[in-house]
Amino acid sequence: MVNEAESERRRISGRGPKPPRRYPSREEMKEWETMNEGRPIKGLSSKPPNTVLQLSVRRIFLNHQKKGVRGAKSTSALQLATVAGFTAKEIAARLKTSAAYVNQLISHDYKAMYEDCLEEGITGADL
Repeated sequence: MVNEAESERRRISGRGPKPPRRYPSREEMKEWETMNEGRPIKGLSSKPPNTVLQLSVRRIFLNHQKKGVRGAKSTSALQLATVAGFTAKEIAARLKTSAAYVNQLISHDYKAMYEDCLEEGITGADL
């Protein structure tokens, strides 16, 4: 009874189970673009990737990785979290550590790497 009430409360507040994600087809995206008066939809850029930006981000990751064992672990954790979309528990299993340590690595070293990005002239809008 308590679990049902809790589930109902979460569903009403919008924090309940979500339906499976549906990805639109290319045809739907083109249709939306034409409805949007020819302006491209955010995230569907037709311009080539910024290789200078990619090289700068890669250099920041490599420099951070060279800072020792902790730097190497945090770089791996950040890449697994941001690129591969792994959870802290999955990352901890790969790094043979605890999920709490992974969360601490990410929260601490993300700030340091963000400062390195700002020094390189890279902002969140560039990414």
